[in-house]
Amino acid sequence: MMSKEVIITNYKNQYMIASLCDGKAVEIFFKAPDALRIGDIFIGKVKNIVENIQAAFVEIQPGIVGYYSLKTNTHHLLARPADRKLRAGDELLVQVERGSIKSKAPVLTSKIQLSGKNMVFLGNQQFIGISKKIVSMERREALKALGKALTGTEARGLIFRTDSAGCADHILEDEYRQLEVDYKNIMSIYPNRTCYSRIYTRPEDWLQYVHMVPEPGLRILTDMPEIYDMIQSQYGNLPQPPLVEFYDDPEYPLMKLKSMETQIGRALSKNVWLKSGASLVIINRSTDFH
Repeated sequence: MMSKEVIITNYKNQYMIASLCDGKAVEIFFKAPDALRIGDIFIGKVKNIVENIQAAFVEIQPGIVGYYSLKTNTHHLLARPADRKLRAGDELLVQVERGSIKSKAPVLTSKIQLSGKNMVFLGNQQFIGISKKIVSMERREALKALGKALTGTEARGLIFRTDSAGCADHILEDEYRQLEVDYKNIMSIYPNRTCYSRIYTRPEDWLQYVHMVPEPGLRILTDMPEIYDMIQSQYGNLPQPPLVEFYDDPEYPLMKLKSMETQIGRALSKNVWLKSGASLVIINRSTDFH
C-alpha cells in the first residue's frame, strides 16, 4: 500500500507544504508568511510603558510593536505570573484587536476572542451578546438562555452571530464546545512558549495547497509547534483523523530527513526522468509574433 505524507516546514523564510507518496515529492507548495492578521495571538514582550497615556507598547514580532491599553486591559496574561504591575521586559499573551493603519501601531488586547461561524467565544469575560439583526424576541430569549447554559458560572462569554438565528441548538452547542477546547489549549500552552511565538491564528486548511484530504492513512509531519497545534485542533476531533506528528530533532532537520533540498532541485531541473530511464528536457522559450 502506498504511503502518503504531508510535510510542513520552514524553507528560506517561507512555509513549505509538500505531499509525498512513498517518500517521493508529488507536489511542493511555497507560501509566504501571512501579514499580521486581526485575531492572531502572540507571546509579546513589553518594550516600554507610558504612564501618562496608560499604555504599554508590546513587541509581538521582531520589529512589530503594538499598542496595549492599560486602562481597558486590567488582567494581564503573563507568561511568568507575578503579583505586581506590568513592566518593561515582561512577556505576555496578547491578541491583535485592530491592525495597523498608516503610522498607527496595531492595537493589542488581553481579552481573548475566538471567532466561529455562528458565534464569537469570549475568554475571561462574562457576557452574552446577540446580533441586533436577530429581531425575533422569542429567538433572542432562547439564545440568551442557551448562552447562559453553555457558559455557566465560568469566566466565559459569547456573542451570537446573525446566522445563529437559523441554527439548531445542538449545532451551536457543538461549535461552542470546539471553541472552548481551542481556548483551553491556548491557555495551557502559552506559558511554555518562547517570546514572539504565534500561539493562534484563524484555522487554515494546509492540505488544500497540495490537494490532500484529512483521511485515515495520511501522515502529517511538521517541525513547527504552532502548525502542529493548529492541525491537531483542526483534525483531532474527526471520526477517523489523519496521523499528526511533531518532529523535534535539531541535529537532523526535517528537510534533511525527507531529502527535500534534493527533491526541490529535481522539481526545478530541466530534465524529467521517466521510469524507463529516458528523460524529457523542458526548455522555456518565449516567441515574439511580429
